[in-house]
Amino acid sequence: MDVNKEMILIMNKQLTQQNLRELTRLTFLNLMSANGVMAKTIIRNYKQKQQRKNNVYRQIRDCFMG
Repeated sequence: MDVNKEMILIMNKQLTQQNLRELTRLTFLNLMSANGVMAKTIIRNYKQKQQRKNNVYRQIRDCFMG
């Protein structure tokens, strides 16, 4: 009886460790994905800001240069 309990405890510990490793792996992948989305958003916003700035300069130039 004690042997069975020990085996169950050992198996439970192994499963817990496997679950923690999988949770860590999935959390890491989730964070990397979120970072990728955030980086793309930052780059897109920067490009849009640059485009708006260029449009303003172009409009100013066109006003003075005809």
